[in-house]
Amino acid sequence: MFWRAKSKGRSAPLVGPSDEMEPQPDPEQAIGEALREYQTHFYDKVRNAFDEDAEAAKKIVSRAKEIVGTSGLGPALAPVLLEHIQYWPSWSTHDNFYEFVKFPGRYINGSYEKDEENRSKRTVVTFSYKEAVYSLKFVDEGMSTWGSDMNAYGKVELISNELTLLGLDVVQDLSKGEAARWRWSNVFAFFPGPWMKDLVEIAAYIDGSQVRQLEDFRNKDAMTRASKITLPSNGID
Repeated sequence: MFWRAKSKGRSAPLVGPSDEMEPQPDPEQAIGEALREYQTHFYDKVRNAFDEDAEAAKKIVSRAKEIVGTSGLGPALAPVLLEHIQYWPSWSTHDNFYEFVKFPGRYINGSYEKDEENRSKRTVVTFSYKEAVYSLKFVDEGMSTWGSDMNAYGKVELISNELTLLGLDVVQDLSKGEAARWRWSNVFAFFPGPWMKDLVEIAAYIDGSQVRQLEDFRNKDAMTRASKITLPSNGID
């Protein structure tokens, strides 16, 4: 029998296969972490792009609102034209209807309908001015259903050839009673063109007729009062 000679010094410990290999990461966990990282990066990218688009949109709306306000187009449509013609669908059935038309409009017709489900009213009036045919579409959305808001809200559009030339959000302060008027508050559509001159002219006709009407009333009132007044002749001018 042969005996193996003992090695000098301390013997090296036995090393098993499991002690030589480092723990391997879970593939599913690695994929999940990678997806979460990508999701965060992609969300930030999309959000920043959306914010940039939103800011650009806000600037466009702000500029349009400035143009519509300073040019007089906003007030010309609401309150002037809207307040003048919103009742034409019912007035047009009267024989003396054209006495109420204070600008040279022709071929006038209109319709009026209620949407009971949405609690809104829609008025559409079509007329021609010079060589163009226009339609005014007005939607009265009524009052807010919450809070103590005393305003009514709506939208008005000036349309030609099925294109919305000017679209405005409008509001009416009902706390003013009979003095309440629809006034524009913001812009949702604007397409510049020759119609802008027409709208300004139409509004001028309407405003001018109202000024003349008020002046006629004041003149007649003064003449009626003066006819019943005798001033003393002792130096009073």
